Amino acid sequence: MTEKFTASNFSVMGRTRPAGTQIRSEHLHLMYSVMVSAIKLQFQGGFAGSRCELGVLDISGATPKSLFQFSAEDNNSVQEFVLTDSLCGTAFCLTFINSTDFYGRIILYNFDVIGNTFE
Repeated sequence: MTEKFTASNFSVMGRTRPAGTQIRSEHLHLMYSVMVSAIKLQFQGGFAGSRCELGVLDISGATPKSLFQFSAEDNNSVQEFVLTDSLCGTAFCLTFINSTDFYGRIILYNFDVIGNTFE
């Protein structure tokens, strides 16, 4: 059965790269394994992540693997991105490589993960 996991299901820890770069990462840790088939994001227009990646974190939690790359539009609409290959794991990394804002700011209102749980 396909389920929707909202941001309230996650423990989100922000991590920012050194000053001068526009790369921002959010780590998402779940209490159970999930096979992700799609994600839905809603940005504030003008403050969107234009080039993004979703990856599965390795056991150390430091290096994402199995990356899904996508480009978001600069608007307020909920945008759905269907993964070409499902990602499986308990820890994920959502990385914003570029921002549509001149100063690199990103405002994310909603983040939903669509997928299946497994044991």
